[in-house]
Parts: sequence; C-alpha cells; structure tokens
Amino acid sequence: MVQILRPEDFSDEENRALWEQVIVPLWESSPVADAHQLLAQIAASDLTNVFTVPRLHEIIGRVSTPSPFHAEWYARLMLEDSARRRALRLADAVTRRAHDRTEKAGDLVAFIIEEARGFDREVVGGTAGMADVMHEALEARQRAADGISGVPTGFAKLDELLGGLQPGELILLAARPSVGKSALAMGIVDYVGIVLARPVIVFSLEMSKIMLGQRMISARAKVDGFKFKTNQLTPHEIELCTRAVGEISSAPIIVCDRTNLRIHEMTAIARRFAKEQGIALIVVDYLQLMEGVGDNRQEQVASISRGLKAMSRELNIPVLALSQLNRVSEAAERAPRISELRESGALEQDSDVVLLLHREAAMHKGDEKWAAAHAEDLFRADLIIGKQRNGPCDKVGLVWFPNYTRFEQAF
Repeated sequence: MVQILRPEDFSDEENRALWEQVIVPLWESSPVADAHQLLAQIAASDLTNVFTVPRLHEIIGRVSTPSPFHAEWYARLMLEDSARRRALRLADAVTRRAHDRTEKAGDLVAFIIEEARGFDREVVGGTAGMADVMHEALEARQRAADGISGVPTGFAKLDELLGGLQPGELILLAARPSVGKSALAMGIVDYVGIVLARPVIVFSLEMSKIMLGQRMISARAKVDGFKFKTNQLTPHEIELCTRAVGEISSAPIIVCDRTNLRIHEMTAIARRFAKEQGIALIVVDYLQLMEGVGDNRQEQVASISRGLKAMSRELNIPVLALSQLNRVSEAAERAPRISELRESGALEQDSDVVLLLHREAAMHKGDEKWAAAHAEDLFRADLIIGKQRNGPCDKVGLVWFPNYTRFEQAF
C-alpha cells in the first residue's frame, strides 16, 4: 500500500497524519509489522490522543473481513476515490479560468493537460518488475546491429559514438544562427526517411514547407540551391533534381510548418501519426520559436523543454530538437560550450544528448584576410557531443557544402 498511496490521497486529515507519521515509518523500518509495533509507533507520534486502542478497533470494525491479502485492493479503491476528488477540483479550477477573459485559450488548454498528467497513477503505467526490465534491456542489446541500437543518422562516426538516436531520448542540436543546424538536421531526415524509408515528422517553425522542400531537393540532388530557386539549372541538373523529387516524394516524411506551436499541440500531432503509421524520428526546428507556458521567457523555454522530453518518453521516439546558442562563443571566437544554450538551464538538464555544431568560418564571414589565411578551414565543421547521458563525449568532423546546404562526414 505504501508504494501505491500518497498522503494527498487521504481526504481525512487525521487519517493522512496516521499514514505519514505511523504507517509509512513503520513500513520503512519493518515491512512486516504486528499490532504491538503499530501501537508503539503511534505512541512515538503526535497522534496518541486521536488514535487510541478503542479508535483503532472501531476503524478495523468498519471492514467486514480485514486481511493483509486485501490491502492492495483497498488501496486501489482509495486511489480511485482520490482521483475523483482531484477531477472535481480540476473541473472547478478549469471552470473559473475558462470564465477569465484575460487568459488565453492556449494557456488554459496547457494547464488542463499539465494537471491531467497526475491522473494516470491508478493505471500504474510505466511500472515493471525487475525480471521484465532485465528482459527488455537484453532485448534492446540484441537488437543493436553493428553497435547501432537506435535510429541511424547516416553519419557513421556519430552513430558509432551515440549508438544512433535512442528511442525516448531528447537530443538537442545547438548552434549560432547560419551555422547549418537546419541543414544538418535535414540531412539526418533525408537518411532516415529516404534511405531507410522509416517515417519521420518534421516540425518546421522557421521555414515554410516550400522553402524546406527546395532545400531538400538541392541537398539531395547536389545542385546549387540559388540556381534551383531562380530556375537557372542546366539540363543535367534538372535531371538530378527530377530524380531527387521522385525519391523525396515517395519517402514517409511528414512536414508541419505551423508557427507558434504549443507543446501539447505538437504532442497531439505526433501521437496521431505515431498511432496511424509509426514514427521513427521527430525533428523540431527550432524550439525557441515554440510558445511555452510561464511568466517569463526562461520559464516558457523550461516548459517547452520538459514537454519535448515528456513527448519523447511517452511515444518512445527520439526527438531531435534544434536550439539557439547565445553569443558568448561567437564573441570569444571559440567553439561553443553546453553552458551557452540559450534562455534556459532546463535545456541542458532535460536533454539526454547535446550536439554543438561549430564552423569556424561562420565566425569570420566576410573576413577575406581570414579566409585567405585559413583556406583549409573554410568548409570544415565540428559536431561536438557536449553531453551524452549514457555514452562518451567526443567530436565528429564534417564537411560543409554551402551551395547545397549539405553536410557530409569528413574522412
């Protein structure tokens, strides 16, 4: 019962005090206790005047056939009643807030979803015995092919270090603007969705579907993106693009370019597609453009971060979320650090993996003297694993092809 019930599940204050001061401490010291130990624990509490021996007999007498074998059943009944009381309190709160014209409807929906998360304890979702845990852990290991237990990215060195993008994990890909984080993310989408033919959903809050489609064609066909956009392609380039369009069109890639998405809306969309056709990967470009809940931007980004992590856990799908970095590394002319994630420390805390994309040439854009002195670095990029909860931190060398907005692994 101690593992099922919490103090807030008791409506009676005296019973709640008995639970907190007597039952829980007694169970922690001795899971198997008799009446003498119970009385001794009551004597050591502040409840001696409330729970006397006659009162305890009265409580026991209310149960027709008291038995420890029925304890879990009793606890489940209490948990259900507790859930009903919480539902009534939530309904009252929702009614009051719904009549408040100063509150946005989106904030009200977010409040309802956040509060409703506590109602699933009676279902006991997410619990398992250690035998089941061990079985699933071994199965996951056996499913790993060539050391890749998650979703491959198409970058061999990165997959070697991460084991692929793991289901249920939040992976942040962070960089300063115009470094190429969208291009890198879409390169991963290309590999998962087209090469592996596994379903991917992309939430593109920064670029429209048309712009994203043009960049995907340019990157896959390896033709100049500006020439494609302005219709200045050669016959051979048109042939390459036609082939790329066919490959992209048949891929199970879903794009949502709605702006100002809230996390509960994003989760609902992802949940629907995951149920209908299964999703291997969710990409969010980029999280600072989402709307969060809170009194300031730091609280809002923290709510977005928690929501993305909850979505990855609930759907058991890796979520690759793009994020901005602040200006510190740019001003210092050095590689970025994980502490420079923009607007909230919750991003670092909630993420399982943090990837930091760095191109030194991007920090010297327009500097012809630097370009002449560092010709070998013009197209070099580093993908730094700044955090990995369950693996090593290292970096992966990449090559940047700006005309195609495409990255490839350096060998």
